[in-house]
Amino acid sequence: MIDWASMDGGVRVGLEQTVSIGILRDIWVHCDRDSSKTDAGHFPPQIKAHPLRGPGHHRRHPTWCAVRATASIKNKPGGTHDINICTSAQISRSIFSASNSGVNGSCGGFPATDWANLGRKQTKLQEAALTIETRTQAIDSLEERIRSSSATIELQKSALLEAEEAKATAEAAKVRAEEELSGTQQRLASTRAELNETLNGFAAVQRELENATALTESKVAEVDAERRSRAAIEKELYDTHKQKRELETAHLQMPGWSESYSANQDLQDTLAQTAAELDTKTSKLEAERIAHNKLEETLSTVQEERRETAATLTCITGELQAHLVGLKEGRRARAAIEDQLRACTSDLENTILQLRRNNDQHCQRITELEAQLQQST
Repeated sequence: MIDWASMDGGVRVGLEQTVSIGILRDIWVHCDRDSSKTDAGHFPPQIKAHPLRGPGHHRRHPTWCAVRATASIKNKPGGTHDINICTSAQISRSIFSASNSGVNGSCGGFPATDWANLGRKQTKLQEAALTIETRTQAIDSLEERIRSSSATIELQKSALLEAEEAKATAEAAKVRAEEELSGTQQRLASTRAELNETLNGFAAVQRELENATALTESKVAEVDAERRSRAAIEKELYDTHKQKRELETAHLQMPGWSESYSANQDLQDTLAQTAAELDTKTSKLEAERIAHNKLEETLSTVQEERRETAATLTCITGELQAHLVGLKEGRRARAAIEDQLRACTSDLENTILQLRRNNDQHCQRITELEAQLQQST
């Protein structure tokens, strides 16, 4: 309810402030002194009876504009902030003052200087409104940039975590490769020890085989000599028997056979003794032959063992060469893995450093944007 009787010149202040911010609108105004409610088309007598207003043109009257503007501010939610709102008594006194003042070189009861000031203030308020709008847009832009930077930081954090996980995976792979290489080296060392033992045993067997071969060759030479001696004795015995038969035949044909018989008897005794000696030597030769056969069997066994040992040595040598090849390949693979791990570690460290720098830059940028936002607000 507006008390028209108590309005004063403060209506001009309400007009200057409300018109400049562009919120004039048609509203319901309580303007009757006896508290009756009328719409915006009914005005107090002071407004209708103004000498500068004609019928039907009361809405352009400055006093009516002041009433509309002031009422619109008073009825706007939260409209009492930062604006000097005129009270109903001030508006009432202003209406009475405006209606009683006449023209006096002014337009509708307001001096021309007040209208000029009103235009300047309106321009300033419009500029302030534009500045506020610009700052609001800048704040929105800053908030959007802050959200974008936060999203970028989250992505970089995720990338940093992935890089750290990749680094941990690479380190675990490096540890596993080192463990496998250590196990391979241990197996190779044990294989080398076994091979050395086998080689030493093979050398001992080879020395024994050489000694047995030399002994066998000497025995064979002795047996050959005995065989030749036996053959010579047998040949001599055969010749002796032949001579005996020839002598017996000649004795039967010659006179004086008794003397020849005694001589033949001596020869037979000699031949018997020689035959006994020959039998003894034959027995010895037979025993030596049996021993020689046993020695040959032993030699054959030793040679067979030597061949088996040589085959085993060849197999072991092949396995050793395969192990050596595997060791070389393992070393090359280890070198390649170490190179890859070093490269991956270097790349990951560089990536982590870059992500941290980017994170620091984004954090600094966010701090600056927040400071700008605080300054703007």
